[in-house]
Amino acid sequence: MAKLAVLYIFLAVMAAAAAAESDVAGCYNLCTIFTKYTFTVGDKVTDKLSDLTTKCPGDAAACPDKNKCFSFTPTIKADATIGGEDGKIEMASKSTMCLPDGSKMTKEACDQYRNAIKSTTSGFTNVEIDCGKLSSASTFGFGALLVAILYIVY
Repeated sequence: MAKLAVLYIFLAVMAAAAAAESDVAGCYNLCTIFTKYTFTVGDKVTDKLSDLTTKCPGDAAACPDKNKCFSFTPTIKADATIGGEDGKIEMASKSTMCLPDGSKMTKEACDQYRNAIKSTTSGFTNVEIDCGKLSSASTFGFGALLVAILYIVY
């Protein structure tokens, strides 16, 4: 029984450390990083992700009061001409931002995003954009899971 108690204490300390770390992490407000960027010509798929920024610049910071860090993962598919070659692009990204708690992805918000993207993608045709879902960027992570398990078991 003493070994079990030591294990519970160890897990509780790990959970507290993980929870504290997630609170300190903050939010990369208004940051978009690309997680996929491919260009396909015929059967040849070229990964162009290395040409793009894949890390948010600066430091994460806490969101203002009554705001929460949210993320969404839009995808874009289009026909494009790159380097004189006609093909198809596929892009996926993760965008994070501070928004009022309880915010949802609405048709209006997605339409604004679509229009902004389409205005910057000259030379692309047949553009398809999926806004994805808006979700809390703060995670119910390992620490919270351990605390819940310890609460139920102990």
